[in-house]
Amino acid sequence: MADQSNRTHRASLKTNTQVALVVLVILVVLVVAANSRNVGRRPDAPTTLGMVAFLRDFVSHYRFDHVNIFTTLRERDRLPLMALQPLQMSFRKVPDDATPWQEEAPSSAHKLLNIVLVDSVDWLLFANATRPQDGVNWLVIGEHVHAIETLSLPLDNKVTFAEPQGGMLPVQTRAEMSAVSRVTLVEVYRAGPFVRPNVQVVGHWESRGGGMTLLRAPAEDKSERRFDLMGIELRCLTHEWPPVTINRLVDESGSQEVTGWMGSAWDILKERLNFTSTCRRPRDEDWGTLTEGRWSGMVGELVEGLADVIMAPLDYTVARSRAVDFVIPVAEVRYIMVVQRAHQLTGVWESYTQEFGCRSWAAVVLFLVLCPCVLSLVSRSSPSEATKVTLLDAVTCTLGFLGQQGTSLSFTSAPSRIFFLASFVTTVLLYCHYTSALFSSLAITTDSQPFRDLRGILENGKYRFGFTEGISVENDFKDSSNYLYQQVWERLVMPPPSGLMQDDGAGLARVRREKYVHMMDRTNLVYMTRGQCDLEMLPVPLFSYPSGMAFRRGSPYREVFSRALLILMDSGVTKKLMDKWQPTASFCQSLDIQPLTLTHVFTAFLLLGAGMLLSLSILAGEALYKNIQKGISAKISWRREMEQRRDERVEDYDRKENISSDGLRTSNRVTWVDRTGFKKRV
Repeated sequence: MADQSNRTHRASLKTNTQVALVVLVILVVLVVAANSRNVGRRPDAPTTLGMVAFLRDFVSHYRFDHVNIFTTLRERDRLPLMALQPLQMSFRKVPDDATPWQEEAPSSAHKLLNIVLVDSVDWLLFANATRPQDGVNWLVIGEHVHAIETLSLPLDNKVTFAEPQGGMLPVQTRAEMSAVSRVTLVEVYRAGPFVRPNVQVVGHWESRGGGMTLLRAPAEDKSERRFDLMGIELRCLTHEWPPVTINRLVDESGSQEVTGWMGSAWDILKERLNFTSTCRRPRDEDWGTLTEGRWSGMVGELVEGLADVIMAPLDYTVARSRAVDFVIPVAEVRYIMVVQRAHQLTGVWESYTQEFGCRSWAAVVLFLVLCPCVLSLVSRSSPSEATKVTLLDAVTCTLGFLGQQGTSLSFTSAPSRIFFLASFVTTVLLYCHYTSALFSSLAITTDSQPFRDLRGILENGKYRFGFTEGISVENDFKDSSNYLYQQVWERLVMPPPSGLMQDDGAGLARVRREKYVHMMDRTNLVYMTRGQCDLEMLPVPLFSYPSGMAFRRGSPYREVFSRALLILMDSGVTKKLMDKWQPTASFCQSLDIQPLTLTHVFTAFLLLGAGMLLSLSILAGEALYKNIQKGISAKISWRREMEQRRDERVEDYDRKENISSDGLRTSNRVTWVDRTGFKKRV
């Protein structure tokens, strides 16, 4: 019984062994057959299946949240790429038509990477996918040489080529990490549409065995390494704003040579970034204001595509930021209000009248009128007064009191002496008050402006207010919802003559000649008025803006220029340029002692001139009067002489005729009647 059981067990074991051998043989045959089909055929993606370690390092280095993989691999060949888990990833099929590739990412993803396996990718299709999506990061696994002639790849493109090295991989090691030992990272960009592409190696990855890898990847900011603009020419707009930009006309075409510290910085950028430029002023000489939805000036021409860059200290405003792209600000514009210095505000006609108020001057005039009358009346009416002062002498005496002069008149009566002393003391007090106020206003520099801010100018009502036409603050006043700014615009700026000036030079000239307050940049004011002390700034500034260059909306050059300017600022180059062009002298060289100009003393010379003219006029009148009197006297003498001669002739004639004793003689023609003192011919 036991032997039969053993025989049965051995037979069953033999059968199982035979079945296992048959299955094993079948499996070996299947494996050999599968391998024989793959021998001699190029793998679908020989450089991608073994790059799992590189992709993991690359994604981890830049901390991408989601990865889209565009590939033509079959499902079974995608298994090695699944090793990138737990990273969020999606496989996208490369389309075979002209439809754009759609990158997808969950709403929680902050950074997205599109990976393209280019084993069988059509570059025209890829160009169609990348053009509208320049802001998306692309990693292309494959060589770049096939893409240069097809892709535009602008300066700010985010495409990186990962080029494996080592050639074909053995079939047995396609899915192994060590299949690719080195990957080179390459970037390609064109600085302009008509320049050759710039190809540069920016990093590499290598496997050192034993699971050790090394990735040297470039920084995310591509402007750090894409600084060679390959000699492109930029169309530049500029405007005069000394000492930041100082323009000089080069030729009849309107080309401008720009100096100043920003112009010098621009020349340094041209050398470092390898580009050229042609600058000109805007056609309407405006900076850029928004009127009825349309921009004027430099901003308008940049929006229209007539230029590439604004190289001037353009104010950074919210409205302008919607129309142009600003680079990093290089300066700050502080708008201050400029007015005549306090001692200059009185003008020519008020230099010697501002010391007294209207009522004080009325009292002085009343004193000058009443004092001579009372003095003459007292001296004439007093019984004990020996000197009788006429009204003319009293007027002369009173004027002498004002000039701190005595008189040769001697008063003997008590009333006359008392009034004389009272009048003299009054004039001394008036003189002291007048001269003390005059000396103080000339010798002491104080802030005695009638206002300190914009509201004070509006409430004063005697001054106009304005600024250069077309600057950014024009919109701040014109379109402001602030009631104060609206009133200033309507009452002080717009009424003719308009407060909008052609430039700051014209504004300062207007400040000097009339009651006008000009708003301008403080740095510009210091540069234009260096060494002059006739103007001053109000203590309260109005606006402050960062300023700098600007490019067209979406321009690829903005990041490159921002990076280059930041390097100049960090290295101290811009500070040196500012110190070179900024005047060393302060706004006013001396605030304690200032020379008296003709404006201060003009009234005195005017009084002297008026006295001279009056004296000459009286002299001419006297001469004319004397001449007339002489003429009348001569005429009277001539008449008397003629009458005397006639009388003598009559007497001679009478003697020749025999006139009777009664004085009557009758002749054929004439009858004479001779009487005493009278002769008449009948």
